[in-house]
Amino acid sequence: MPAFLFSLLLLGLSAGSQAGSASFDPAAVASIRARHHDCPRCRLAHADLTNLCVKHGNLEGADFDGAKGLTQAQLNEACGDAEIKLPAPLRANSCF
Repeated sequence: MPAFLFSLLLLGLSAGSQAGSASFDPAAVASIRARHHDCPRCRLAHADLTNLCVKHGNLEGADFDGAKGLTQAQLNEACGDAEIKLPAPLRANSCF
């Protein structure tokens, strides 16, 4: 089974076990895991992004509220906007 499909399967299983608290899109997490850093308007609230990179990505309008593992260092090298939702005290740069 290709690694990408396996990742989607695992994310789907973990999302099911976190039902109620998870409001993220497993496909969006899988896309970032596959090193696609652009994720405008992605639903990633409460996702575990530990060891995943969003540097240099377009994150306009994305919802990271309650996400774990997201760092300010990554966000310093990414582009957000006024619509992005982040866990406090994280802030996004506007690049556009």
